[in-house]
Amino acid sequence: MSQQGPNKEQLEAINATEGPVLIIAGPGTGKTYTLIERTMHLIRDKHVRPENIMVCTFTNKAAKELITRLTNQLTKDNININLDEMYIGTFHSICLRILKEYAEDSDLEKNYLLDDEFIQSYMVYCRLWDKFREIEGFPKLFPKYLNIWRKPICTCQKICGYVNELNEELVDSDKLEEWAEGKTASGAGRKGEHIPASRNTDPAIILSEIMRQYNSVLKTRNMIDFSSILTETYRLLQGNRSILSKIQEKIQYIMVDEYQDTNYIQERLISLLAGARQNVCVVGDDDQAMYRFRGATIENILTFPELFLPRPCKQIKLVTNYRSNDQIVDFYNYWMNDYPQANGIKAFAWSMENKNFRYPKKIVPGRGVKTKSPAVVSIIKNDKDSWERNVTEFILDLKESGKISDYNQVAILSSSIKRRECVDLQQYMASQGLKVYAPRAGELFNKVEVQWVIGCLLIMFPQLKLVFQQYERANFYLDMKKYYTECILNLKNCIFNDSQKRGKNLDYWVHDVRKKIGAAKGKLHLTFSGLVYEMFAFWPFNEMLAVNMADPDSHLLRQSRNLSQLVKIIESGEFIHGIRSLDAGKLEWNLSQMFARFLRSHLEMKDNEYEDEVETVPEGYVPFLTIHQSKGLEFPIVIVLSLWDFPLDQVDIANYYVKEYTGRNKWEPYESIKYFDFWRKYYTAFSRAQDLLILSCWRRGEIKRESPSPIFASLLETVPSVEDTSFDINEFHFEKVKKSILKDTYSFTTDVSLYDSCPMRYKFNREMHFSSLSSGGMIFGQMVHETIEDIHRAAMRKDYASINEGKIQSWMQANYSTLAKREGIHFSESILNQARIQIMRYVHEVEKSIGWGAIKQAEYAIEMVRNDYIIKGKIDLISAGDGKSVDGRAFIDLVDFKTGRKLKEESPMLRRYEKQLQVYAYLIEQKTSYTVKNMRLYFMGENDSTPWLSFPARSLSSTEVEKTMESFDHTVHQIMRNDFEHRAPLSAHGKIPEFCKYCEFRYFCGRNGMGPDEELCKHETR
Repeated sequence: MSQQGPNKEQLEAINATEGPVLIIAGPGTGKTYTLIERTMHLIRDKHVRPENIMVCTFTNKAAKELITRLTNQLTKDNININLDEMYIGTFHSICLRILKEYAEDSDLEKNYLLDDEFIQSYMVYCRLWDKFREIEGFPKLFPKYLNIWRKPICTCQKICGYVNELNEELVDSDKLEEWAEGKTASGAGRKGEHIPASRNTDPAIILSEIMRQYNSVLKTRNMIDFSSILTETYRLLQGNRSILSKIQEKIQYIMVDEYQDTNYIQERLISLLAGARQNVCVVGDDDQAMYRFRGATIENILTFPELFLPRPCKQIKLVTNYRSNDQIVDFYNYWMNDYPQANGIKAFAWSMENKNFRYPKKIVPGRGVKTKSPAVVSIIKNDKDSWERNVTEFILDLKESGKISDYNQVAILSSSIKRRECVDLQQYMASQGLKVYAPRAGELFNKVEVQWVIGCLLIMFPQLKLVFQQYERANFYLDMKKYYTECILNLKNCIFNDSQKRGKNLDYWVHDVRKKIGAAKGKLHLTFSGLVYEMFAFWPFNEMLAVNMADPDSHLLRQSRNLSQLVKIIESGEFIHGIRSLDAGKLEWNLSQMFARFLRSHLEMKDNEYEDEVETVPEGYVPFLTIHQSKGLEFPIVIVLSLWDFPLDQVDIANYYVKEYTGRNKWEPYESIKYFDFWRKYYTAFSRAQDLLILSCWRRGEIKRESPSPIFASLLETVPSVEDTSFDINEFHFEKVKKSILKDTYSFTTDVSLYDSCPMRYKFNREMHFSSLSSGGMIFGQMVHETIEDIHRAAMRKDYASINEGKIQSWMQANYSTLAKREGIHFSESILNQARIQIMRYVHEVEKSIGWGAIKQAEYAIEMVRNDYIIKGKIDLISAGDGKSVDGRAFIDLVDFKTGRKLKEESPMLRRYEKQLQVYAYLIEQKTSYTVKNMRLYFMGENDSTPWLSFPARSLSSTEVEKTMESFDHTVHQIMRNDFEHRAPLSAHGKIPEFCKYCEFRYFCGRNGMGPDEELCKHETR
């Protein structure tokens, strides 16, 4: 934003803090700036504590940006608060926090798994035939998916879509069924509505049974989906008034960003949390509402002024645009305000029957950039080849002439980038030397690095031939066979066409594993994911993973991150199908589940490549983005491709019956919805452009595939071509794409400690996002820690009577049960007894030296804001100390838990723990009214002596803390510099550290007898 200080409307929005407030913020009008300044006004001027503020964002990236800018402003104003106490994040992350804070009162089991879109659909797929397909009347809801052998995952996606919508509308399956039965019996219905002849054909009854079966599937696996996070939170608050009162008392000011994209349950949650204060400020733009397909309802923002009646709602409009060239602003104003009527669509009017379907507004240019040359132009050609060539040459010319310094200054937007026209254009650009970034093109499984890994696995298992024969009659067999054959052929081409013969060791190893597997009996002591990690020791994979992060080859970096995506997918398949170790006796079943079901379903879902949520577009690439993906972004030049697009009817059985059942009629006329959504989508697309907006397609007159569509054809008559003499590219000055300046957050344990132990492992786990596999020891420690958390929560509730051996045993058993279900690991009775001993010893130690009544906080999050990063920690226990300090501040003691045996006093790690506690103590004293008296470590695994180890606490000056922080700063700055090119050091005796033996990357780094720098074998490649 180029302005200095807030404008009049922004200032009004910043100062309007009491009661309901609606801020309609048009594109580029400084919405985020206003939210930041409003939050600062609450903290700085009104002295509101951070725990009394809740800020809901639409994405994690938006939350991270808010936190970065807030911490910068707080530091600038010398305000020392613990921002971690603020409820800031997406709706889902805030609800997860509430569910954790009140876990004892929630219906959720502990250690539940949060599934993503694919896992949600795949869990349904696993029970499609024995549960869902057997529901009476099932084909009525899925007439297009009757042949579930063709692409069964599509049927499952549809089922999940229905269930999500019903959950988000707070529909109870039993009550839905009762309503449907009553409606059928009475023959009631709207005039002209067909009433089903029997309950077996009533879609509402079928939907209710689908909901029950779906919930049963998730409950069996202790899983929760994203919509259930919200419904569980709502039920917790609605069903427990004392908890609701506590949260209402705590959260006194609520702000919600992107309110136009909220759904019914999110509105209900906001209404509940607002309580009597009703200090709710929602920010959004009804003209940019695009997520109806995910259950969002425009009604929320359009009717918000009525939500808290009779209390009036203050309405403020931000309409001064600081982003775009004046002509671009005029163009999308025309599109939204005047073009619908000019286009003559009878079913389309923003106001009908005294009802407004948008807030009237006209965006005002505020950037002051005007050109004589038109800033909205077109590239339209009569055939596909000419169109691809002209678009590509236009971009190449921009770079060669120096008008742009990087290809990422030109963004290509489309309603779908998986459409053939977009895919072909990407391929043509690549053939002309342009690099393309299209992470949502659904191309992960078509990337060569992914196909090479799958090719290796296919060759390793001779039993796969028999497995695939079982599916020869299935309609999907030919597609599956074609893809897997392609993987093997691409792998062979990689190995045998390399002039340096770098693939010979991989070839030898793959065939050696094949021999062993073919001859094996009983347990193989192998997993699919484990074989992939072994594979990483060889070229070409080791070359990708060895990419220098400090100066990365962007292509190798993307390949390595795609490998990370694939490994997570394979590990997920092993988890779902319980494949912890391959067994010769069950090998055909294991292979069938992994290759013919799980990976094939991923192929049908078309997984996306890795996408960095911080770095929007990498340098050197032309970005292809969906219009939805571009929301909230801006680019110097935008090319909108999908001019073949046209408004589509949105038929949704679930939505229809939800509205009938709840009585909440559609806010908008049904016949107008497709036009409203279409206009909003392209308004969003056009408003992404800063300096130059280009509309582009090739003319095609095919029926149902006309391009441009009639809606855009008449619009294009007003837009000159780039070949028009009025267009002069030399008039434009294009700035570089703004980088996301976000402060990264680091943890003392998961970041600093991990890096100090092994920078290379940090690179793979934290930067490339390879998962770290759980071991039995880690799960044991988690079980013990969770049980101690249960004890602490009982103490903080002052429920001291429940802290007895019997209750503690039940807590431990519940934790073990859910962890065993999640991880598929089971402990012997002797191991469980070791856990009981550790827990009960801790109980006795606390009773002897602290006392349950002294416990003030557990798992207390603390943070320290540095100039260029934020470091976070968690204090396991804070207890009341004896007496008060000289200045009258109450004393407290800090306790940090450590697994394993007590360290020796000369251990360097002990000094690091002491420094960490010193920083915690300083932050506590700065941000609270307490003084730290004692700092102690408790070693859970210590059996021979006292498990306690104490450090003297003393109030440190800011200068002393800066000195203490130097070592942590050094580590974090190494991370920020991407300095990962060294491994964990050997011991003084030259021994490999113990943790290396269990590291997934021990093969890659050569600490398992082979590595990228070692000659594994001297066999010739076959």
